[in-house]
Amino acid sequence: MTEQQKAFEEVLDVFNEKKLIPYIMIIGTWAEYLYQECIYNNFTANLKTRDVDILYTNIRKPNVTASIGIKSALAEKGFMYKEDVVTNVGKLVKEDLLEIEFITRSLRYKSEIYHIPALGINAVGLLDAKILAKYPTKVNYMGKTVVVPEPEAYVLQKLLINSTRKIDKQEKDIASVENLAHYINKNRLFELRKNLTNKEKVKVEATIAKYALEKLLEAYD
Repeated sequence: MTEQQKAFEEVLDVFNEKKLIPYIMIIGTWAEYLYQECIYNNFTANLKTRDVDILYTNIRKPNVTASIGIKSALAEKGFMYKEDVVTNVGKLVKEDLLEIEFITRSLRYKSEIYHIPALGINAVGLLDAKILAKYPTKVNYMGKTVVVPEPEAYVLQKLLINSTRKIDKQEKDIASVENLAHYINKNRLFELRKNLTNKEKVKVEATIAKYALEKLLEAYD
């Protein structure tokens, strides 16, 4: 394991010890790493990032009034807590290895800041996170049960948000889609596409057309 992968395992160890691992979902590039390690043979994730995006799926769980001590436990592993001076959104950083950011689902029709009582941390609530939260799957990583999005939902979300991303992020996301397309179940992807709203379908189809992904993502006959 690389030092970065060891640091990632430390994060999961802490959440597991604090009994909070059922309430988180690993999204972003580190979900691809878990697909590599736990689901797909011969798949290789592109881990050229130190950002670990963690979706806290329900800020009301567990039902606590004070932090369970995630910040102090991760501090013992070398993670420094930092907070944005304007938004008060918090993240945890370990040297040049990992930067952990927390995300929640937005409960309204815009992005907002939400406090997660169990963590004692403020996180950004995103509308685009709902498709990931809707389709969870569990993997066994180093003896721990970890939740990630279904790979097909992960791909679909990348297609959905592409037009709103910065240019370099757009290109990276499409590279991830193309990489995963050789492994995912295309019929499952087709099922999930049917469940989108009409507005979401338009965005997804526009991204597919823009990058000529029709053949790569089409369902089986």
